[in-house]
Amino acid sequence: DSHGAWISSAHDLLKFTCDLDDRANSRLLAQSSIETMLARPPGLPGKAKNGALRPYFYACGWAVHQRKNLTTWDHGGSLPGTTTKIMCRSDGIHWVVLLNSRHDSDGKRLHPDHVQSRIQAALSRVKSWPDVDLFRRP
Repeated sequence: DSHGAWISSAHDLLKFTCDLDDRANSRLLAQSSIETMLARPPGLPGKAKNGALRPYFYACGWAVHQRKNLTTWDHGGSLPGTTTKIMCRSDGIHWVVLLNSRHDSDGKRLHPDHVQSRIQAALSRVKSWPDVDLFRRP
């Protein structure tokens, strides 16, 4: 489908985003490729009508949010039977949600941004994180 037809687990998607976050040491892409992937598009797509830089733009497959010196990037979508969201926050927290539904329990269509707001609210309540490497193999 137009969404790329990726098949993955949340765990592997997190490994993917964490690798890209360490741009200088990525095992998947060259640093220049990652920078291109997250770059502001030239012309109007990256600017407001008055010429000012937009704090939000769509790069090569990622929605990029830039505020001050912080950059957050994400991608969400849905197909019949699924809703997904990947978020790579500027504070180093990355999260992935893969749902096997496109609708909530009332039959209302889920939007990836609604999922995002709920996850972000839950994350804001975390006081401390465990010191565990979730990617280390036993």
